Parts: sequence; structure tokens; C-alpha cells
Amino acid sequence: MDYHDLHPETQSTRSYNLLIGMAIRTASFGSVQWLLQRMAADNINHNSETHKLVIRWQIRIGAWDAAWQTLTASRVFQSTNDGNDGAGWPDSLWLEFFGSLKRRSIRRKGVVMEEPNGPFVVYAQRFLLLMKNRPDFSLTQAKPRVIHSIAYILLQLQEQEQALQLVQTYFSYLPAQITPKFTEQCLDIIHILVVFGSCSRGLKKFHEHRKILTSLLAYHPSFRPTSTTLFLLLGSLRGAMRSGALASECLASFKRRWGAGIQDHRVRLRVASLALKQGRLDISNDILADARLADEHASSSNGPAIGHVERYSSRRPRFKSIFRGTGKLVAHQIRLEKRVRAKQCRKMYEIQNTKSSS
Repeated sequence: MDYHDLHPETQSTRSYNLLIGMAIRTASFGSVQWLLQRMAADNINHNSETHKLVIRWQIRIGAWDAAWQTLTASRVFQSTNDGNDGAGWPDSLWLEFFGSLKRRSIRRKGVVMEEPNGPFVVYAQRFLLLMKNRPDFSLTQAKPRVIHSIAYILLQLQEQEQALQLVQTYFSYLPAQITPKFTEQCLDIIHILVVFGSCSRGLKKFHEHRKILTSLLAYHPSFRPTSTTLFLLLGSLRGAMRSGALASECLASFKRRWGAGIQDHRVRLRVASLALKQGRLDISNDILADARLADEHASSSNGPAIGHVERYSSRRPRFKSIFRGTGKLVAHQIRLEKRVRAKQCRKMYEIQNTKSSS
């Protein structure tokens, strides 16, 4: 920005758009406001890219109503077709309204953050307003993040069937070859349906979520479930009575179909927790023993090989290598092991009391 100020003769709408886009990407929302003020002071006109960035900035800071006013008040995009205000808006501007608020990125005082009193009613009104003023384009050509946002809003509005139909239609038009990043974004769409795709409770909820998962994975050969997929699916068993047995059977089925890599530490601890809830100490002990073996194998494989001479390096190790983020999982495993031991002691005490009384 300082270099840009040193050369006013080269400043243009394109250069300001570049800086505004970089400021939004790095959550420097105060810089965005300053750049827009400089554009107005220098009498530099806005183009469609500038309008899109302004709307994106307003959505990120929580000023949804101001963003809608920016769109509707712009004379450039007003429609002349049958009085429909949304027909003349570019698709890129309409899709920006499915962005999200970056709450942790707002550190400066004076930034307006809208906190609706009734989120359900507010989000329903916003969604109906967006769909009523939808431009003439096919959602099958939209980016996965847009489908993710629309499906999530539908799920929050308790419209599970419409959300599932939307995702199925979108997946049916996918090309034969998709990139790994695109596949990961599609899996994120599947994950929200695995979590919110059913309004039922108990065992019925688990079966419905598993049916949804199986049907969506069949839409493209690149779709493969991950450990996160299984972790979210097992969460549907928390209200079931035979949670431990069903979780163990589901884990075994996924390992046979997708390989042993489908389970990670989170999956093991969730199965152990569900088994402990049911009272299946045999399953809990087996899963926790498996988790301990996996930890020992991981710690031994991370160490230096035999005969390997470590060389001094002035470079700091990667941040992910220092802080692996496993502290919560380790603490959860310790709590589960204590609960299993306590339950075993209570059971042994009950057996001894029964024998002594007889």
C-alpha cells in the first residue's frame, strides 16, 4: 500500500481492486475501508470487481444488510426485465452473499457486527430474499462452497429433503475428472448432510445418515470417506441404546470396505466412548488397547532410525511438528481409561457382594 501511494500516476481501479482483495484475504478490514476512502477521494470509478469486493468485505464484517443495500442501490446492475430486480445482477455478486462472517478476525473498534436476536428467523428471511432475487444461472455450475452454504442454510431451516435433492443434482453434473481439492470440498458438503441430514433420533437417525452417506459416495468414483466422515457418522449413535456394538460393527465394516486408514485416534476414542456408554467394557478395552499400540508405533516411527546420525540444523522445525494438536485427544483417552477402570471396579464389587450374600 505504501508503494502504491508513492506512484499516484499509476493508480487505477485495477490496482485498487488488487489491494482490496489482498486486504480482505488477510482480514485487514480497516485497510479495506481506507482504500475505499482513497478511491473516492481520487475520483476513481468502481467496476463490477470493486462492487464484488465491497460486498465481500461487508459480509465478512457482519454487515449483511449493508451489503444487500450496496447491491440494490447500484444503478449499474439494476434490471430492466419485467421488473425483476435480481435478473440483471451478475452471478458473482449474488454468490458473495453466501459467504461467512469472520468473527475472530475483527479486532478493531467501530466495526459493525450484527448479532440477530432470532438467528433462525433472520437466516430464513435472508435465504428467502436471496432465492427470490436469484439471477438466471444454473446452480450446477456453481462452486462447491456455494452449494455447501445453500445446503447448510436449508438444513438449518429443517429442509432436509430439499438440501439432499440440491446436493444430488449438483453431484450428478460433476465431470468425470475432478481435482483432489475439488473432491475435498465435495466431501465437506457430504459431511454436513451426515451431521444434519436427518431430524430423527436414536438408531433411526444413524441408519438414515448412513444411507445418505452411501448414496452420495456413489455419485463419483473419486469420493472416498475419510476418518472425519466416519467420526461424524458415529456421532449419530449417541442417542442409540446399542451404541457401542453398532459403532464397533460400523468401524469393522468401514475397515473392510475402505481399508485400515479409515480409523484414526478420534474414531477409536469415539467408539470406546460409545461402548462405555452401553456398558460394553470388552469393546472399550480392545479399542483403548489398540489406541495405545497405535501411539507407541507412532512415537517409535517418529524417532531416529538405528545407525542414523543426526545433523545439526539451524532451521526451526515446522510448527505442526512441534504442536501436533493431540493434547485434547490424549486427555480424552486418559479420562476414558479412568472411567473404564472405575466401571470394572464397580462391577467386580457387585459380583463379590452377590457371592457373599448367596
